[in-house]
Amino acid sequence: MATDLYPLTTAKLEELSRPTSERIMKWRFFNAQKGIETTKQDGSAVSIHGVKYAGSVPLVYWSGFFEPFMVHAASETFRWVSDHCKANRLDPAPHIDEARLLIHGFIRKSYKDIARTDQLLRGNGFPDTVTPRDVSGKEQAVCDHVDQLAKAYLLSGPPIALANEDILELKPNLWGIGLNLNAAWRRFRAK
Repeated sequence: MATDLYPLTTAKLEELSRPTSERIMKWRFFNAQKGIETTKQDGSAVSIHGVKYAGSVPLVYWSGFFEPFMVHAASETFRWVSDHCKANRLDPAPHIDEARLLIHGFIRKSYKDIARTDQLLRGNGFPDTVTPRDVSGKEQAVCDHVDQLAKAYLLSGPPIALANEDILELKPNLWGIGLNLNAAWRRFRAK
């Protein structure tokens, strides 16, 4: 069952997943352009020209190029959900879990595209001539990392919105003048 934040969380994740998708597409045209000009998550340049997708080039492709983009998208999505829950006095647990599941879907789709791109490049435009690479281990490792991030965001602080919530409100009123007995009790206990 989707939470009320589902459409906004989905839109935020789509926005944050664009850099990953853009990098996959740039690599997809590696053989046609005889190289690639892009950046890593940390901003450092990746510039490979005049070679085919063979030798050390696949090592660059598979040596943690995409994972930092995925983790950044996950972290920023969790941060956005957490901040939104605090600002709107929502219990973060169901919203963080929903975001976690959405991020898992994004990771699975990304790895499917990454493996297909590798297959296209190794097959030189004929992907069915080469065996697709098994990415299940890499996919699971990133999903496990995302699960740890989700737990960290849930434990990063108490659900502030729920901490001051009274189950029973006692505010007797007489001619518009009232006394908040819950607040009086909290002040009395604090002293």
